[in-house]
Amino acid sequence: MRLPLAWALVLGLASCATPPSSTRPTPPGSQVPSHATSTAASELFIKLDRGSCFGSCPVYELTISSSGLVSFHGKEFVARLGQHTRQLTPAQMDALRAATATARFFEVKSQRRLTIISDSPTLDLTINEGGQTRHIRVDVGSAEWWPPAVSHLGDVIDDIVDSGEWIVARPDVAPQ
Repeated sequence: MRLPLAWALVLGLASCATPPSSTRPTPPGSQVPSHATSTAASELFIKLDRGSCFGSCPVYELTISSSGLVSFHGKEFVARLGQHTRQLTPAQMDALRAATATARFFEVKSQRRLTIISDSPTLDLTINEGGQTRHIRVDVGSAEWWPPAVSHLGDVIDDIVDSGEWIVARPDVAPQ
């Protein structure tokens, strides 16, 4: 009697399992435009990852594919939590390329210094362009160790992409 009951329980639980992601319906309003390709399908152009601090610093990841698809993943202290996407215009893509060139991102020497301000957020910035990939970590509280054009490149990228609607502080969080 126990064996058939155990199998019935196993089969019953298996029928309640979540279907694979490929068969899950997409919630309305969360679809990516058909002209946009996924970041995995097209080459990564920029990845910007803002880390946490001891306060209410916005924590999020922003990826931009070479086709201009922006993917925002809000983690903490942002206006929009979760995954959000948008497609950039060719003018915005040109502005991003100009900003990385102006910052001389691929030319600046690596800086490895001790972080003195332990509660400041970090900015991890990876750029892949023209066959080159470079990653830089900026401790925002110690940003003066990098050339200003590099340490502020994350803000410039946010401005060009217009990610403010996803990031702007929530009313229940004190402004920084």
